[in-house]
Amino acid sequence: MMVSSAANAVAVVLLLQSTCWIGVLALHDITVEGGERRSGGEVNWDYSDGPRGPAHWHELKCDWAVCKTGKQQSPILVERKDLVSKPNLGPLKYEYRPGGIPATIVNEGHAVVVEFPTDRSYGYISIDYWPYQLRQFHYHMPSEHRFVTPDSSNRSYALEIHQVYKADCPPFFGGSLAVVSYLFDEGAESPFLAQFCDKLPSYQTQHVKKSIGNITLMEMWKSYGQYIGSLTTPPCTEQVTWTINWNVYTASKRQLDLLRAALPHTNNRPTFSSTGRGFGVWPEP
Repeated sequence: MMVSSAANAVAVVLLLQSTCWIGVLALHDITVEGGERRSGGEVNWDYSDGPRGPAHWHELKCDWAVCKTGKQQSPILVERKDLVSKPNLGPLKYEYRPGGIPATIVNEGHAVVVEFPTDRSYGYISIDYWPYQLRQFHYHMPSEHRFVTPDSSNRSYALEIHQVYKADCPPFFGGSLAVVSYLFDEGAESPFLAQFCDKLPSYQTQHVKKSIGNITLMEMWKSYGQYIGSLTTPPCTEQVTWTINWNVYTASKRQLDLLRAALPHTNNRPTFSSTGRGFGVWPEP
């Protein structure tokens, strides 16, 4: 009896998950912190136009050279001409523990981060049959990803939340990190943001973690775009799988003001071109 190629692919994935690629794990051990990842130690960087801003991150530390030389950098300016319909993507597969997930919150200076226990049973997303464990989310104001609209204007959003996942065993065909993006505009109050908006720590009291109880995460939208990019903060590590929900959520003016007040400055990295990036969409938006 012949076994389908899809079945073979699943079998290979299960085998690799069980063996865990012990030798590779050490290469991907990057701590989850203020951006998608921050492993910058004592090196100070910022979002300004000055010598420590995005245009100069590659000069601040040798390990950050990819911030300038990389070919898969994020965020991107999404243009419709670069969208590629990919029916094989299918609906996103994910699962969160019912009743919410225990969370802590901390202001890292460049971002406010909500962190979750390092236990896959609390939540995960599956990409190409590979599980990525929920680790944290944080936000950027204004949005880092931008979009070219039908009238050719360059569109950003008031808020972008990055929900970060990490594979316990890095897949052989890609990186160990995955980020899901949620976009927000001003409008009706967000029940999701209401869970922690009044508990935001100030940037004047950085690196102090506190519990905020259980958080119920947002549902992922049925339509989304996906591409391979990078962390949007130093060290700008590439081979990050990005998933952008097409649905735009709303947040009240009060909620946006509270989120903005917790940051010392805007925290969005300039965009890179989406041309040639293979930005797959499902279904076609």
